[in-house]
Amino acid sequence: MKSRLIALAWFWILAASIYGQTTGTETVYVYIYNGFSEKITDDAIAELKKYYPRVQKASAINLPEWARYKPKGCYTGSSILNQLRRTRKTDVLIGFTDKDICYNNHGKEHFRCMGISRTDKGLSVVTTSRFKTKANTQLNFNRLMLHELGHAFGLNHCSDKNCIMVDANGKNQFGHTPSFCSTCKEFLGKKNWKFDRM
Repeated sequence: MKSRLIALAWFWILAASIYGQTTGTETVYVYIYNGFSEKITDDAIAELKKYYPRVQKASAINLPEWARYKPKGCYTGSSILNQLRRTRKTDVLIGFTDKDICYNNHGKEHFRCMGISRTDKGLSVVTTSRFKTKANTQLNFNRLMLHELGHAFGLNHCSDKNCIMVDANGKNQFGHTPSFCSTCKEFLGKKNWKFDRM
């Protein structure tokens, strides 16, 4: 009976990873696009490992030219996420870029954004292109990464204005959002995130 229960548990973990729902057993693979800063990448990975230790730096890849919307010079986020999932079928994947990314937002076509994710599907991409100044780039980028990975692990936007998961509404709010709120921490804690340092 015990072996059947173990087999059933592994079946559900495998099924969840295949169909996109995150379980907290995945590795986060970080993909760097088109020569993105190694320093920002390494610092961001070190920050992420404080909360979720299973993180791997993946091989560098190019943004797909077919994802580029030439009239606005941006790359469509959904196309980038599709490319990431084709690169690796399971686990949580995040891409780092310094190019503009966009998506269709409530009737606004090719709305430029700092990041985009598929909620609870283990896919995210983030960019530094929307930061207006270089001041605090690393801090803002780390919080942006955590925000988008929160979505990738299943969190929606949060109503707590001090939470990393607050809706940025197209602006850089990360100077005012130092941490996840207790509700978001509890949710991510069930997916094996640790918050003793946050």
